[in-house]
Amino acid sequence: MSQIARLGRQATYFLPLMFLAAVVGFWPSYFTAFASTRVSLHVHGLLMLTWMATLAVQAVLFRTGQLVWHRRIGRLSFAVAPLIVAVGLLVTREFMGRVGSNVTRVSLEIFTISMISILAFGLLYGLAIYYRRVPELHARYMVGTGLMVIGAGLLRIFQNWVPGFSSLSSATHAGVVVVEVATIGLILNDRRIGRIRAPFVVVLLLIALLHAMLWKAPDWGWWRNLAVWAGQAT
Repeated sequence: MSQIARLGRQATYFLPLMFLAAVVGFWPSYFTAFASTRVSLHVHGLLMLTWMATLAVQAVLFRTGQLVWHRRIGRLSFAVAPLIVAVGLLVTREFMGRVGSNVTRVSLEIFTISMISILAFGLLYGLAIYYRRVPELHARYMVGTGLMVIGAGLLRIFQNWVPGFSSLSSATHAGVVVVEVATIGLILNDRRIGRIRAPFVVVLLLIALLHAMLWKAPDWGWWRNLAVWAGQAT
């Protein structure tokens, strides 16, 4: 069995779990408060769930050899991915606008994870499109887009369902650690089924950068000023 075929088989289990994590994580704060949620958050949530569901469906289509439908659905990403970036930045700006001058370390951590995740998502999607004719790389970069945005769902799972992670800060770090461990597992799996390829290494570096910035960026004066400016620009 080829390396890409093995990855496709494994992705049919891995990606649906990511979609489920997003639903479970946002269930208390989004789905149970659906009627009172702002329109921008509805659009953001719909786009993210659509992306996670599409990744799972695409893995099944590829594994079952339905490549025509795989390509047709893939074309939708040309519209959805830019919208995810644009709406994600809008939601982040709205959040900082509500924070106003009351900037705390927690609000800066939220700003940090939002900004870095969105920008990394855009980078990984761009790489996936650039390597769209190299399935071994394209598929891995697309999985990477999911890994970069699943942290928001994971931190809410820790905060809402796991004892000992009641604070947003501890839940955020725990969620990032899970993504880091999962990415390391994917790198080791690449080595097991053939050889290590660049995409998951790039993903791990981006997640490690995000984690480092969660620790340090709230202490940077220029980062705080950027966050305040983002709120004032709404």
